Amino acid sequence: MTAAISCDEKTALDLLRKTNWDVDRACEMHFSDPKNQEKAKPKANKKQEEIYEKYKGISPDSPPSYFVEKGEEKVDNDGILEFLKDVSINPLDPVTLVFSYLCKAKTMVYS
Repeated sequence: MTAAISCDEKTALDLLRKTNWDVDRACEMHFSDPKNQEKAKPKANKKQEEIYEKYKGISPDSPPSYFVEKGEEKVDNDGILEFLKDVSINPLDPVTLVFSYLCKAKTMVYS
């Protein structure tokens, strides 16, 4: 449990005792505390940041599109297509659905 919620053993044991050894409730109790919610957010490493910067492709003067507001920084349709080309994946390959799911994409567009 300590690895799952990123806490020390004493904190984990305290949570488990408070929840009568119910791991699900202990985790829920831990993450309902606002100070622990920030710790739970994943942080991008340098390589991930470099990949994002390469494919985001939106500058402050870019015209708005259907999904991207003017100046908003996101990997848009063109960025995704460029990424798929770079990793030799056909955009129509079903693996792109899995990739989009794992990236928590809110929309998927192919044009």
